[in-house]
Amino acid sequence: MTFLKAMKLAVLALLKFCGVFYLARRRYRRHIRILCYHGAWAAKDGFRGDAMFIRPKTFEQRLRALRTSHYNVISLDDAVSGLAGRTQLPPDAVVITIDDGWHSTFTDLLPALRRQGMTATIYCDTGNLVSGKPVLHVMARYMANIYGSARNREPQFAALLAEATDPNKSSDAKWPCLKELARILNIDFTPYLDQRIFSYMTPAELVSAQQDGFAIELHTHATACITSSRIKSRRRLS
Repeated sequence: MTFLKAMKLAVLALLKFCGVFYLARRRYRRHIRILCYHGAWAAKDGFRGDAMFIRPKTFEQRLRALRTSHYNVISLDDAVSGLAGRTQLPPDAVVITIDDGWHSTFTDLLPALRRQGMTATIYCDTGNLVSGKPVLHVMARYMANIYGSARNREPQFAALLAEATDPNKSSDAKWPCLKELARILNIDFTPYLDQRIFSYMTPAELVSAQQDGFAIELHTHATACITSSRIKSRRRLS
């Protein structure tokens, strides 16, 4: 754990101890809280998760905390209806959204939500979904951070990483860079491919999620669109 993260957690613990969380909850109990997740980290490498990938155990603990704290998880449609005044919102309402459409969302996050009787909206990047290929620029970034953080400043390593994470390069052009990074780091990334750590759901899995009651919305079709414009499409998939 970094020093800054430890300080952040200490400050949050102090605020909770002083009752600030309780007062904030009372003040905004008629508002809607939106929690956004991306995917789960199921690889067996000791990585503890970050803002992109959460450990499955941590995710389920958070869901249980919502339940034991008597928050009401509602669908995005119900939240919109309540904000429009068509229906009444419950107190302490929470909406859960999951971006991208990672395979681990299907295998880890959605089952945890079902166990807790909660719903969520999946904003799916359909470009990566229909390609069926691992997202190599994300894979390269995590391989470098997990196994090569001490080498990120080395010119040759940094140049390879820049090529492997270039959003303008095709997957075919990124593969040689990724393989060379793996050689330098002396790692075998085959298990990550076999477990689909950096792959999306299949179209059939996405349909299965919808049939299980999870709402499906369009994130965008091409991930590069988010990087360049930082705009998310909120159009419903037909």
